[in-house]
Amino acid sequence: MAHGTSGAVVIALFMVSAQASSQEYPIKPIRVLAGGAGNAVDLSARYLGQRLSEKWGKSVVIENRGGLAHVGAEIAARAAPDGYTWCMGEFATHVSPPSLFKNLAYDPIRDFAPISMVMRSPLILVSSPALPVTSLKDLVDYAKKRPGELKYAAQSVRSAGNLTMKSFMRASGVQMLHVPYKRAPESLTAVLSREADVSFLAGPVALPLIVTGKVRAYAVSFGKRFPGAPDVPTVAEQGIAGFDAAVWSSVLVPARTPPALVARLNREIGEILRSPEAQAAFLAQGAEASPGSSQELAAFIKTEGAKWAQIIREAGITPE
Repeated sequence: MAHGTSGAVVIALFMVSAQASSQEYPIKPIRVLAGGAGNAVDLSARYLGQRLSEKWGKSVVIENRGGLAHVGAEIAARAAPDGYTWCMGEFATHVSPPSLFKNLAYDPIRDFAPISMVMRSPLILVSSPALPVTSLKDLVDYAKKRPGELKYAAQSVRSAGNLTMKSFMRASGVQMLHVPYKRAPESLTAVLSREADVSFLAGPVALPLIVTGKVRAYAVSFGKRFPGAPDVPTVAEQGIAGFDAAVWSSVLVPARTPPALVARLNREIGEILRSPEAQAAFLAQGAEASPGSSQELAAFIKTEGAKWAQIIREAGITPE
């Protein structure tokens, strides 16, 4: 047999084997590495995991890594490319780490095969109702007259809430003082007690308090209005063009996972997320179910990485 013919046979056998493996999958539990428990990313992972467990008859186990989401991503990047270890990709795993850590042990692009976006949730700029401003324009004017006096609550300098506020301050020309907190609920408490004046809070945290009037909402960080808070205008439509930030989650698997399995996972996850039940469940959590193609997720991660790398540099945050 000629060498070329032999090579073709090997490739054909590999493709048949990969296809058969994809059809039989899953035959054992699936491990999903995620960040902190109870946040929007974790809730989306647990909803998706439950629905897939019901569909496949196999456990989908969510493994939380506290505030160190990138540690879970590192474990996932090193896992076997067999579809049994997933990473819940988010801002803290696939966008900010290359700009924040000198010796990151994985490459967010090279070491993963993107499957699908799962959800997007807005950050909502809020204050106590006691703050004497009622619109974003009023807030910006108020802050400009008091440079460095207003305080904003956010988690660490690396958090999405802090970096979104840094982006907002740069775009609006205001200066406010960062008051750091360990956990997102503490930022909310700070606003309610007036230890801090404003905060960008995730949708699931902010929406119940907006409805009851305990906080005043000025803007959502999305580029378009959020169906869960349709009366709250975007930052962009209030004069700061191009502003768009979100909490988001996605599913990725290790690079070199068979393409047939990647395609199957994208299809089956998409079917769940497009269902009316999933759309309603995510909206109730302050988020939008946002399925899409693997290619769209790959492009999104690249674009977001470049965008936020610039914001982090301009904010003077150096990698550790």
